[in-house]
Amino acid sequence: MRARRGQFDVFSAPVGGAGGGGRPAGLRVLLVDDDADVTEMMTLALQTEGWSVDALNRPEEAVEAGARGGYDVLVVDLIMPTLDGVEVLRRLRGRGVTTPALLLTGRRGATEAVDLTGLGVERCLEKPIGLEALFGAIAAAVKAPAKAG
Repeated sequence: MRARRGQFDVFSAPVGGAGGGGRPAGLRVLLVDDDADVTEMMTLALQTEGWSVDALNRPEEAVEAGARGGYDVLVVDLIMPTLDGVEVLRRLRGRGVTTPALLLTGRRGATEAVDLTGLGVERCLEKPIGLEALFGAIAAAVKAPAKAG
């Protein structure tokens, strides 16, 4: 069953799908998006994979949380009102955080003019994104060698 709400395709999925489809189990994800509806839906979806999610709507808080460490992957919205996703990642990289990252954007082509060099961005994903694509991108980011400089 599939329903559409906001910027994400929402699929009914069995709870407890930890590591489904060859994906890693037990990941810790830092999710940052200024839209509370988006973080709520994505958190629920990621938890169906058995992943632990810290969802934040304020990018300044995300910088502090990310700097404390312990995350396997960062999923960061590109366009936010106070700090954009690139600045969040720059600040984290400046603090020595090398956790792989995915950037989310609701604007087609928004990342083409952005310099992502040294920010450890494994992939940019356009909203709406299907859950399987999101799960796959997270799994691939965790397996990839670190790109942060």
